Amino acid sequence: MDKRMYFLLSILITILLASFLASILYGPVRIDFIKILRDMFGESVLTDTERAIIYNTRMPIAIAALASGSLLGISGFLYQILLRNPMGDPYVMGVASISYTSLVAVAFLAVSIGVFFTYMSFIAPLVVLVVALTYTGVLSLLSYRLSVLQILLVGISLSFAFSGVSILLLSMLPPEVAGYLAVALMGSFEGVGQHGSM
Repeated sequence: MDKRMYFLLSILITILLASFLASILYGPVRIDFIKILRDMFGESVLTDTERAIIYNTRMPIAIAALASGSLLGISGFLYQILLRNPMGDPYVMGVASISYTSLVAVAFLAVSIGVFFTYMSFIAPLVVLVVALTYTGVLSLLSYRLSVLQILLVGISLSFAFSGVSILLLSMLPPEVAGYLAVALMGSFEGVGQHGSM
């Protein structure tokens, strides 16, 4: 890498670390950031409540967000290598759409047989993972036979088609279940830690 790339990388790492620290130091509950830093370096200056907010809520959320973002970046890089397509990402290629549709379909089936929350907690992630990996494998095989433009057209077409199917299934679900799945679509770290986001 040249000097410009090293400089850009150092700036990005600095921004990442600053964002990570800011997510720990700041929140709806005001805690003096000097006290937080002192406590992190071994001085017991925080109250039990403040310590619970920092170490049981903010820090797990910050670590989960950092780890998730890193894994998403790596997976996107590997995804483009696998498909030999620099424009390919899970949204353009339809992987996100078919994965979400499979989640909604699993929820629809679980609601139909009356085991929604138990089923969703344990089985649904595995089903979605298998569907996403299978679809990605099919796309990888197709990338040997089709051009970059053809692969993009296939991905975009399937993305719109599965989005329509998921919307149709969502409209047939109870409102509380549809709301739960909407949160799953957008993603949230609120459940990380013990007290939600503070």
